[in-house]
Amino acid sequence: MPPKKQEHEYHKIWNYDKQCEEPQKMGRHSKMTKHMIEKLEKCFSNSFTDDEAVLYCNIDKETLYTYCDKYPAFSIKKEELKKKPNLKAKQNIISGINSGDKTDSKWWLERKAKDEFSTKQETENKNTNYNHELPVSKETLQEVNDLLEK
Repeated sequence: MPPKKQEHEYHKIWNYDKQCEEPQKMGRHSKMTKHMIEKLEKCFSNSFTDDEAVLYCNIDKETLYTYCDKYPAFSIKKEELKKKPNLKAKQNIISGINSGDKTDSKWWLERKAKDEFSTKQETENKNTNYNHELPVSKETLQEVNDLLEK
């Protein structure tokens, strides 16, 4: 018999096979099954927001947050999974640079070495004397007052 795969803390759920050995829990079964957690992890690894993930998985946002409170390790993993697309995009750009792609190289330099390669000129506005009042005629003010009185 192969050794049992060790489950992470956030994968610990009610084991239905042992219902006869343990006292039955009262109330509804949790929607946070192993399948649901895997589905949520897939959503988060595709950079879904919490709102998008619960909508896709058809669970209440409060269910997710209660689970995160109960299993902080899952909450940490959720935030880490959301960063995966950024890492993949960065790998793709570096891969393009390494293979000699001039477009990727130029894009990288324009953003990472702005002082030397930026295509935008940044100007500094030294005028700190701003006039925040707009000139308004007395007739316009009277029209506004008339509308407010109605």
